[in-house]
Amino acid sequence: MSIPFVLNPQETAQMNLIVSKDILDETRDTALKMFIFMLLFFVICGYFIICKIQKWVITPVSSLNHAMQGIITRGVFDERPQVVTHDELGDLTASFNKMTSKLEERQKQLSYVLKKVEHERDFGEQIITAVQHALFVIDKKGLIILSNEASKTMFPSLSINLLESRNLLDVIQPSNEQDLLEIIDNRKEVDDLLIQTCDSKTLQITSRVLSNQNQVLLSMVDVTEALRSRTQQKLAANVFKNSQDGVLIYDADGKLTLMNPAFTDIFGYQMSELSNIPMLTLFDGHHFTTSTSLITESIQRFGQWHGEVLEKDKFGAELPLYVKASKIIDNDQYGQNSYIFIFTNLSDVKEKERLDHLAHHDVLTGLPNRAKFYQAANDTILLKKGSIGQMGLCYLDLDGFKQVNDTYGHDAGDEVLRVVAKRLEHAVRANDLASRLAGDEFVLFINPVANREQLIELADRVIYSIQAPISYKGTLLSVNVSIGITVADYNDGKDVDALLKESDKAMYEAKLTGKGKYMFHKI
Repeated sequence: MSIPFVLNPQETAQMNLIVSKDILDETRDTALKMFIFMLLFFVICGYFIICKIQKWVITPVSSLNHAMQGIITRGVFDERPQVVTHDELGDLTASFNKMTSKLEERQKQLSYVLKKVEHERDFGEQIITAVQHALFVIDKKGLIILSNEASKTMFPSLSINLLESRNLLDVIQPSNEQDLLEIIDNRKEVDDLLIQTCDSKTLQITSRVLSNQNQVLLSMVDVTEALRSRTQQKLAANVFKNSQDGVLIYDADGKLTLMNPAFTDIFGYQMSELSNIPMLTLFDGHHFTTSTSLITESIQRFGQWHGEVLEKDKFGAELPLYVKASKIIDNDQYGQNSYIFIFTNLSDVKEKERLDHLAHHDVLTGLPNRAKFYQAANDTILLKKGSIGQMGLCYLDLDGFKQVNDTYGHDAGDEVLRVVAKRLEHAVRANDLASRLAGDEFVLFINPVANREQLIELADRVIYSIQAPISYKGTLLSVNVSIGITVADYNDGKDVDALLKESDKAMYEAKLTGKGKYMFHKI
């Protein structure tokens, strides 16, 4: 190769280079080998560096990222990146692992707390559901936020869904809203407040302000029946205390448990004196004692017994009593039966009956007198007015009675009247009435009358009965009877006096025809 040297515009010299081809080939080969060596060196170094970067940087960072994604997306705290270096990245990994452990522990605590809260919430909801009281949570406007199942029972016309978001006042409808407004507007806490509703219910309300000051919890109980029962119990207690009848109550074992003041007033006994005396052995009197087995059987079979007895009080005085014994069955699970005895003192009643009997009955014969006859006949006429049927009146006058009086004396006459009265009672039916008007005059009120033949048979039976001799102190006394008969429809409009006049007139006509006869009134 020729290389010229130029100085100024002229070529001043020329150098010739001569290079051997072998040397160039050798040099080229050497350079190629060096390049390949260096390339391999850099590749190996790069691979080494990459591996180290992969191990020291990429793998830890990837592990950190994977662990973070596990926490974020799946909530898994089990993955822990390994600390492979002791540099800043290693410290970061170690710190992350510590943070993860703390987060896992906190997550476990939080899960435990949440499960506990959920369990307590479920438990609370079960309690609220099981509570028989109606529970309401209301806001500051009185709107229902929450209610339990029992509230639906208390207000059956509204479902729980309809209850919520409704105003408490609209649901309860109190007759006086003031007390509830105090609870709603002023967050007033009350205990056992009684509220009367427009449908006559009585609600017992207890209120408490919740931690959220804008909410109030109310517990409601329908005490309508309880108050009614309490009132009835008080009433029963007052009746028991103030009753004029003596009352004894025994338990199932026959032990005396209660005695009212009236029993002490009637019999003179105090409860302490009777506490150890068995039931049905309280009295020594003949009537009650002889009826013990009957009373016991009746109570066991029918649950009650009643009847009149004559017993003695504490001081030996006889008392006519009406006794009613009853078995009180308690249907409660653990209830026991009781026995109640009610003693009515009939002394006043018997005396009144005696006086009434004297006022309306003939003392000598025991038959109803004129006043009783008028009363019974008038009552029948009024009762049967407007009905279809007939009634009859027989007016009787004894024949030969004056002769008995004059011959044997008034005692004999009285005996005749008593015997005649008994014979008349046997001659008539139970629903008919035989009365003594005065002296030897009697009247039979027959109701109803089926036909004329019925009265004829009665008249024949009476005449035949009275004609029978009457024994008096070894002497046979004889009398006869004349009978006047009248018949009237229920709607005739005749009063008792009119019937008496008609039958009296017929009786005198019978006397005129002969003794021991009967005659119908002629219209």
